[in-house]
Amino acid sequence: MRPFLIFWFLFFFSNQIFCQQPKYANTLLWRISGKGLTKPSYLYGTIHLTDKRVFFLGDSVYKAIERSEGFAAELDLNSLGVEMMNQFLKEEQEKNATEPVKLKEVVSPEIWERYKSMLAEKFGKKAENITLDELEENASALENEIFKNGEMATFLDAHLFGIAKKKGKWVGGIEDFADQLEHFDNNKNIEEKIQTALYDEDYYRHSLAWLIDVYIGQKLDSIDASMYREESGQKDYIMIKRNLKMARRMDSISAIRSTFFAVGAAHLPGDSGVISMLRARGFEVSPVISSKKLILQNIYLKVTRKHGGL
Repeated sequence: MRPFLIFWFLFFFSNQIFCQQPKYANTLLWRISGKGLTKPSYLYGTIHLTDKRVFFLGDSVYKAIERSEGFAAELDLNSLGVEMMNQFLKEEQEKNATEPVKLKEVVSPEIWERYKSMLAEKFGKKAENITLDELEENASALENEIFKNGEMATFLDAHLFGIAKKKGKWVGGIEDFADQLEHFDNNKNIEEKIQTALYDEDYYRHSLAWLIDVYIGQKLDSIDASMYREESGQKDYIMIKRNLKMARRMDSISAIRSTFFAVGAAHLPGDSGVISMLRARGFEVSPVISSKKLILQNIYLKVTRKHGGL
């Protein structure tokens, strides 16, 4: 199983397209109000990386968490570890009970013809003998590389989740674990893993640098331009399905308590993004601009004095 980090990362650098006319303010923080809410909730676009640079957040982010009664990430991080372990054990049992699945058997003939010669060269064996497990192991290696290169002990979502929990906020999630697994059980995801296996180190470094630059610049227009599209121009309907579920649950949760919703930034923009879907449900969703970015060390010192550390 591939955790949600790698799926989000691959989407970002699959199509490096930039918008000409800005549609969104350069901010990742949005206020949700209207529709009878007595207190606003907030929507924030995160990134599932451990690079220290993405942890320098605007002052409004921390103020929004402080003002909210609850905090919801994509998944409830309290139970994520157990769910991931259960899924891992399930997959290991399935592997032990069956013969290794050949990659050729799980991709379309078009995808196979497109990549088979390059895969044979990459893996140093006949393409017909490459298994899906080998491809999965390659994707795991890339994921481990992402975390190894990051200075932080955890990814940004978990950092914010921990702050909210220490402050005594209600914490939870807005998706079910199965929602994210659906992305990894489809033909398009396997093609992305194939592409990942074929990337050279220079491309990887360039793509990661681009991703971090876009995120730090809070460029939702650039994110919008690269999301929801396959090379054919068709939309990613699994992503849209997830956005729809997110918007519905944000609607329900915000009616109960004001909540800071932290989801991958790729879910925010576009006609099929969460911002548009919340507006379609009758909410006013407006940008919140920070006056300054806070130095990470100061954030830790402040939280440590008040709550005894993270």
